[in-house]
Amino acid sequence: MFDLEKREKLIILVITTILIAGLIVRYYQKQSVSVDLIESSYMADSDYSEISKRININEADEATLTGLKGIGPSLAKRIAEHRIKNGRFRSVEELKEVRGIGEKLLNRVRDEVSVE
Repeated sequence: MFDLEKREKLIILVITTILIAGLIVRYYQKQSVSVDLIESSYMADSDYSEISKRININEADEATLTGLKGIGPSLAKRIAEHRIKNGRFRSVEELKEVRGIGEKLLNRVRDEVSVE
């Protein structure tokens, strides 16, 4: 049926081998990308859950603010009043503008609050 010379058979064999090797490489590249996507998705979810545990000081009511370390009812009230008088906090650092909150207390609550 196919009357091929030895050289033609060798060329077909080499081309076939290259195609199969390319398909194998492509398969493993896709597998690697899938694993990378899964890992990055996992990281994104864990980052989100960490942030979602924080208290947004621009939205929290006084009762929620008292749940923070070192923030009692009177300090929570001053935070809420500061927010009403001056608008939303643009950064967590601005909490130091509230009377009674210094660097020490800010460092204590920094990881528990956000301004989102």
